[in-house]
Amino acid sequence: MNLELRPTIVVDVPLAAGEVLLNPELVVIRFPHGNFVDIGALCYLKNISAKGKNRHLGRFVELRSLVDSRKQQIRKLIMLISDQLTYSSRTSVTVKNLVDAFIAFIRWADESDFNNVLESTDNAKKIIIVYSHFLDDEYSKGNISLKHSTTQRGKVIRFLSEFFQEDSFHHGLIRLKDLDFNKRWKPQPYKFAQQAVNYEIRPIKIVDLPLRAGQVLLNPEQVIIRFPAGKLVDIGALCYLKSEPIKDFKQRVTNYKECGRLVQLGSLSETRRHQIRKLTKLISDQLKYSGRNSATVKKLVTAFIKFIRWADESDFNNVLESAGNAKEIFIFYSNFLDVEYSKGNISLRHSTTQRSIVPRFLSEFFEEDCFQQGLIKLRSVDSNKRLKPQTFKIAQKASNYKIRPIKIVDLPLGVGEVLLNPEQAIIRFASGKSVDIGALCYLKVEPVKDYKQGTARYQKRGRLVQLGSLSETRKHQVRKLIDHISDQLMYSGRRVETIKDLVSRFIAFIRWADERNFHDVLDSAVNAKKVVIIYAQFLKEKFLRNEISLNHAARQQASVVNFLSEFFEEDNFSHGMFLLRVTRDINTATHPPSEDTQTRLLALCNALFYGISSLVLDCKGYPYKLTLPEFLQLPNNFLWLFPAESWFKRPEIALEQRKMCLGFNYLTGELNTINEIKRLRGHSLRGDEKIIVEAQSNIDAANSDFRDSQRMHVGTVALNAFVVLFLAQTGMNWAQLINLTWSNDYQIESERQLFRTIKWRAGGKECFFELPSSFMSIFKRYLQLRDFLLGNQSCEWLFFKLGERGIGSPSQIKGTLHYFYKSLKKIDPDLTEIHSRQWRAAKSDWLIRNTDISTTALVLQNTEKTVLTSYIAGSETKQWEEMSNFLNQVSDVVRDKREKTQNITLRAVGGCSSFGEPSSVSTATSIVSNCIEPEGCLFCDKFRIHVDEIDIRKLLSCRYCVSKTAHLAGDQEMYQKLINPILNRIEVIITEIAKHNKDLLEKIRYEVDEEGELESYWRRKLEMFMELGVVI
Repeated sequence: MNLELRPTIVVDVPLAAGEVLLNPELVVIRFPHGNFVDIGALCYLKNISAKGKNRHLGRFVELRSLVDSRKQQIRKLIMLISDQLTYSSRTSVTVKNLVDAFIAFIRWADESDFNNVLESTDNAKKIIIVYSHFLDDEYSKGNISLKHSTTQRGKVIRFLSEFFQEDSFHHGLIRLKDLDFNKRWKPQPYKFAQQAVNYEIRPIKIVDLPLRAGQVLLNPEQVIIRFPAGKLVDIGALCYLKSEPIKDFKQRVTNYKECGRLVQLGSLSETRRHQIRKLTKLISDQLKYSGRNSATVKKLVTAFIKFIRWADESDFNNVLESAGNAKEIFIFYSNFLDVEYSKGNISLRHSTTQRSIVPRFLSEFFEEDCFQQGLIKLRSVDSNKRLKPQTFKIAQKASNYKIRPIKIVDLPLGVGEVLLNPEQAIIRFASGKSVDIGALCYLKVEPVKDYKQGTARYQKRGRLVQLGSLSETRKHQVRKLIDHISDQLMYSGRRVETIKDLVSRFIAFIRWADERNFHDVLDSAVNAKKVVIIYAQFLKEKFLRNEISLNHAARQQASVVNFLSEFFEEDNFSHGMFLLRVTRDINTATHPPSEDTQTRLLALCNALFYGISSLVLDCKGYPYKLTLPEFLQLPNNFLWLFPAESWFKRPEIALEQRKMCLGFNYLTGELNTINEIKRLRGHSLRGDEKIIVEAQSNIDAANSDFRDSQRMHVGTVALNAFVVLFLAQTGMNWAQLINLTWSNDYQIESERQLFRTIKWRAGGKECFFELPSSFMSIFKRYLQLRDFLLGNQSCEWLFFKLGERGIGSPSQIKGTLHYFYKSLKKIDPDLTEIHSRQWRAAKSDWLIRNTDISTTALVLQNTEKTVLTSYIAGSETKQWEEMSNFLNQVSDVVRDKREKTQNITLRAVGGCSSFGEPSSVSTATSIVSNCIEPEGCLFCDKFRIHVDEIDIRKLLSCRYCVSKTAHLAGDQEMYQKLINPILNRIEVIITEIAKHNKDLLEKIRYEVDEEGELESYWRRKLEMFMELGVVI
């Protein structure tokens, strides 16, 4: 064989649009990450790899072995690789690994004279079976690992499936493996010997696993397999389609002693006997070769038998006939597990484990590495009919994503307004937020990586689409969808933000459906319901992988179901679905920011508000010295402000090179010199003198016109600073704040100022907030700033925004404080953002510490339940402080030894360091510290206990008596209020004593609790209760 180097050309993949490969036999493809693959060498049936320095030149080939038919196949293969890189979610490295595996398979086929491997699907299937045997042999010889064998087989099958465009490519592989290539296996119908009316004992035989070499099971229906650990599993009973029912689903299938499962003898299936023989062989191989231990394999087998038993009881007797049947039946099994879990019959962990084990076992039984890949798509299939997506008419084939014409459509629509081109529509809500709904008319859209994202990010150009994927059917549906959203805005009574959120979640669902080829999802309620069931499973699996929370999954599913229910006008749309439920118990309460974080932000906003309001209201001139807090560590604690695009700069960046505002010296508050401008720019220009003149001109203009645009701009900064101060004082949520109205007719009193706003989520309930009198002066100052910024314009909102840089008509605030915080961080890089919900939590935290839950709920206009679930987390700093104080206090209570010099008064539970001066250690308990009752001493900061026999016996005796008389509390509420705090406090002190002398503590604990040797005071008290018949 004469091998030589051939001419090669390097081709970058993915290919450019319209690029054609005239000579595929010369091609060496280069992936985006830089790796090369000599794919053109496959056009030659004889080739070997180049060695050493010549590897980059391509493989050595026998030039006369070039095959014309293979050239066309390789051209198609390169196009497939290009499409994979362009449209699939796989990375360049992943695609390259797939290609390497596939080329290794083709090389093997050529070396084995299977030169027709790429000519047809049937040829490829036959050859992949032989290749599988080759991999098995290589593994058995120790030449490759089991993982390599399995991975290689899976990659090749996946690639061939895509090459021949056959999703079901692997379905026939198992049947072909043991049969003649020219004859397909037809499953034998079940044959029943006779009709049985009851369950009977059958002959059984114990078979030890793993099987011996050459061992054959002649009567698999008799087999009870025994694992190396000695555990038994009755696998032979599966040959009978009718066996003794499992009354409790959680019952183990191994509890049948030596008689085996009771069966209906007439239900013996010849087909199932063959399947169980194969199953036993698989289990034996698992024990020999998989590396799993006996207990793990036994667990897998047990779970799998539960599944088969359930299938037989549900009349799915053909479950093991083919992988396709198994997939469809497993989906019903998953729904069954969901129902059992929702009823509380099984745990979530059990359901998840069972759902995980069964597909894994089926994958090994049918020898399909990609067995689970089709499960999601089959989730909506009934037993007789597959969900068939409607065929859409595609105008033309598009090779990439392109920009389409767009049009902003304001909602709600006008009366009689009709959308002629819904595919162009980007709908805009009254809040200013927009959603690209027109992109749904295209079935191929640029992917969004995170399904939690909506589609409002593409306001300028819209989502990129494949123009050829425009669907006429979907255009009509989107037109109807826009009308529905418009009606919701006009008549539903929901807030704009609520409807916008629903629409964004719904669009995410439609995008998900299109990516999985469920293009007919909006054709009918029936189709939509099927797809929603699959989507629910998708969300559950994301939750089980900890990618999203359960509440997020439940809200997403509920939003989609509610939207579709209204869209199709079907009140019972969700009937029959397994719905995820929002669990309030796992809600995470909002943590209030630390006191240091609050102080830092409030001090900065306060300085900005007072400083800038003084600049604009008191008509002070530029350059302006703005005094700021000391923690910013500025020279002399101030910044210079100028009427410029960059109205301030911190000292550390003031001397950095820049292209703008070159005329201003932010360090000295003066104009820069020629040399200073040269240093800032990095070089000098002839126009530097003009820069100084223009800078002075800007200052003169701002100082002569007190409504200059630069003054108006910094005035809006002061407005935003006050918004932060207002949020901190009121604890309002953001929606309430931006909807606050104002009128000059309002009366402001020195004691309180009342505001009203509508809160939709509270059912239209009127909410109000009060400002403390100490805040009135700054609030009045804000009203002066507000009047200045508005000038002669009117505005119904208390807080508003002006146009760009303070020029324009006032309008309601639509966004958040994100950009304001961004500018604040230029002043204080260490600043931590605090938003309305956190301010609300901070106010709640203060109210709870200083009042009670009822008062907190009243002030915040919430229910007590909402306060407890959402706003009671407490400050982390305060928690550490309280924990430290608690540990120090407990440590002070326990003393190692007695000292005669100590002034300690003996008490029934220990000692007292200052009798007659009780002071409670905590306000969080209903037990009042006092010097009368022994229990009152436990909660007093003067209480002391020594680590000796006397005091420990007192304390344990007290606990013994309290426990014996606990039933006198009457009800659970009284027990929790009076008894439980005492027992908990004693347990805390005992824990501290154990750190000093655990042996002594355990000795006295045994004497008190087991032998009844109580301290004299508590012994007399217990005897009194016994004489009264209270304690037995």
